[in-house]
Amino acid sequence: MIKYEVVEIEEPDFGCEGRPDEAVPMAKVTLRSVKDGVMTMAEIADGYLYQEEIDEGSIIYQNDAGIWRK
Repeated sequence: MIKYEVVEIEEPDFGCEGRPDEAVPMAKVTLRSVKDGVMTMAEIADGYLYQEEIDEGSIIYQNDAGIWRK
């Protein structure tokens, strides 16, 4: 299991047209591997980040089911 530090969270911007009703707002999350410093990007549901209290500076990992955990 690789642990990552959340470097930046870019919240979704739907512009003047707004978010489509069926769309789940996804945040672009910049991650840095704690092990080797390699940077990567992930899209994570914005509401899930709030629910799990994942903020910039949090250490997270992705479990076997593909779910990000703190």
